[in-house]
Formats: sequence, structure tokens, C-alpha cells
Amino acid sequence: LGELDDEAGFETWIKKAHDAKRDAAETVSMMIDFYRSRDRRDERLPLLEWYVSYLEMKKDVEPFAIFAGELAEELLEQGEFDKAIDYRRAVKKMAPQNYENLLGLGRLFYEKGSQEEAQKTLQMMLLKQHQIQNPDTKTEMYLFLARIAAQQGKRHQRRRGCHGLGTETESIPRISACRLPA
Repeated sequence: LGELDDEAGFETWIKKAHDAKRDAAETVSMMIDFYRSRDRRDERLPLLEWYVSYLEMKKDVEPFAIFAGELAEELLEQGEFDKAIDYRRAVKKMAPQNYENLLGLGRLFYEKGSQEEAQKTLQMMLLKQHQIQNPDTKTEMYLFLARIAAQQGKRHQRRRGCHGLGTETESIPRISACRLPA
């Protein structure tokens, strides 16, 4: 039977399990974790896409948001902005209060060059800023809003975005947009 406690043995048996029942979500999840831990992106990505679709179909909100966010980041690294945005939008539809996802969506728009869409997304977050529990998420939201305002030349908005930073934590790395004179 071979060794069950070595890497090659695990991969052999997990692939056999996957071949026996290709739609076994637990097997696919284990394979995703295995390939992630070994940085084997080419083997992990198709499994991740399948698993995200499976979770969406099952309407399993929390894991769907996590894995779809991971998939969006992978697609972003490959320059597939539109596909990454589609996954972030799907999470937004299923979990509109997932602020980390909204931040990721805003960042995707920003990196794609769609500053107006990025600003709209981040302003949606700003309206609900008191519901955002994670101070890092809130800080990053303020930083992005400040950066966008600075690039658009809106000094008043930039100062307001930077001002919000002071309420989150004491040791926040400042971006250049916040250091510009008013």
C-alpha cells in the first residue's frame, strides 16, 4: 500500500479519493489545502474555482466568502481583474456585511484603474464604518479613500480620510497622501 504518512503517499491517496468521487467537497478542500501548503498554484486554482462554485451553490456563506476572496486574490496576481471582480461581487451579493470583501473589491477597482468604482465601493463602507469591527479594515478603508482623494486633487476629502485614521490605532503607517500639506 505504501507509506501513508509521507507527502507522496498522501497525494496518491487523496487523488485516488478525488478520482473515485470528483464532487466530494471534503476531498477537494483537502487537496486545496495540500497544494496551498506547497505553493502549487497551477494544481490548486482549478480545484479552488470548483470549490467556490460548490459553496456558492450550497449558499454556505462564510466559507464561500473566504475561498472566493482567496480565489479573487489569486486571479488578481495573474492580472485577471474582471474575473477577480466577479468573485468579489458574488461575495458582496451573498454577504453584503463582509467588509474585508468590500475592501478587496475597492482595491481591485483601484488597481484596475477604476478610481470612481473604487471610491463608490469604499464610500459604501464609510457609511457603515461604525459596524466595521476590524480596525485594520477600517484603517485601510480610510487610507484608500485618502489616496483616491489625493489623486483626484480633493484636498478636503483627503484630509477627512486622513483624519479618520487618528481614531483607529496609535501606530498606523501613514501614506504620502496624508503627509501632503493642506
